[in-house]
Amino acid sequence: MKLYKYKSLIPFEHTSEIIQTRQFYLSDWKNLNDPMEGFFYQIVSEDSEIETNQIVKDFIKFKSQLKVCSFSKTMSSLLLWTYYANSNKGVAFEIEIREKHEKLVKVDYIKRIQLIDFTTVSNPVIVLSKKISLWAYEKEYRYIGIDDHVTIGEITAIYLGSRISAENRKKIKDFNYYNIPIIETELDFSKNKVVLRNN
Repeated sequence: MKLYKYKSLIPFEHTSEIIQTRQFYLSDWKNLNDPMEGFFYQIVSEDSEIETNQIVKDFIKFKSQLKVCSFSKTMSSLLLWTYYANSNKGVAFEIEIREKHEKLVKVDYIKRIQLIDFTTVSNPVIVLSKKISLWAYEKEYRYIGIDDHVTIGEITAIYLGSRISAENRKKIKDFNYYNIPIIETELDFSKNKVVLRNN
């Protein structure tokens, strides 16, 4: 399976670190851009209210420790290039994943904030692996854990945004110690998406 990580080049040091270490940074889930991230409704029965309240507290405490690294199944989304790669001035890393990662989950897109029954649910990953359907275009996969950095596979290509500067193009090539293929992209105005540049 191939996944893609979109990156702005501001600051460039974050991108050069990925190229050198082949690791990706996990962010505190509260710093993600979805204002509804991590929210849920809870089902509480009167018979077990006291016990459930403690379960909810433990659930929230565990959730507060979790971090997220987001990837996408697509490289061609104009919106993803715009939002996460500085309006096509950044890059997208292609990662080949050959082994199963328990902490790598496919995001499930739902119609509204989820309802949690704490008599059957105890792991907060279930909350952070669901988003409202408004975000479905992202085709997101998430690595969810407490790590600071993660290697999920081999970086097999670096796609350059169609508006990347000549200076940043040179920087990418200079830092490319592992000779990762560097691929130019362009905009397909007929299909409103990003495609490989015809050289």
